[in-house]
Amino acid sequence: MAGSIYQKIAKAMSNINRIPKRGYNSFHKYEYVLEADLLDHIRPILLEAGLVLIPTILEEEKNGEFTKVKMEFTVADVETGETIKSTFWGEGQDKNDKGLYKAYTGATKYFLMKTFLIPTGDDPETEDQPKPENQPKPQQQSPGAKPKKQTTQQQSSGKRNNTTSIQQRRFFAICNKKKISENAQKVLIFGFTGKKSRKDLTDEEFKAVADFIEKATPEEIKKEIDAALGGVS
Repeated sequence: MAGSIYQKIAKAMSNINRIPKRGYNSFHKYEYVLEADLLDHIRPILLEAGLVLIPTILEEEKNGEFTKVKMEFTVADVETGETIKSTFWGEGQDKNDKGLYKAYTGATKYFLMKTFLIPTGDDPETEDQPKPENQPKPQQQSPGAKPKKQTTQQQSSGKRNNTTSIQQRRFFAICNKKKISENAQKVLIFGFTGKKSRKDLTDEEFKAVADFIEKATPEEIKKEIDAALGGVS
């Protein structure tokens, strides 16, 4: 007698290993799992367990560059016909015609990773905490020796290697709360400051933009984004 769909899902989960994060977001400075890596890893495992995945788009909302989709994912047992359905949202932003694709991809990745508890090595609860094993060990000096003075380059390099500052984390947290996409965040921060690279931004500039976003209405934020985009040649 064939096992239940839950037994097959459990079997699939037992064969899923940690997936390395080979993608990199240069603006937020974090690594992520590529969709291709995720699908290449999990597809043969689901087929071996006798499971198929059927995605369906239930709703689609488009507002300028932004696209949001509500998707239903059906996991089906090919032997018994038993199914389990789950609903997930996905969001994407693109100036051309790839917004729907990005939203679709985001929803699919999130469904697979959360349904099958796929490990990636990250943890949102602790991502801002420095790892003890990666901290530089203090150099031992002989008794009576004067401490070495860091050069300007060494001090600057050390600052760059630190975790994201409080003001930067506050900026990203407020943007996420107001559902401002990554590209829109870039437009706002660079439009406000006139800078072209995140490494040139100061904490004071992050704070100023975060203060504006926190108090502004969605209409005021959109107006600021449109104004910044209008100034781009």
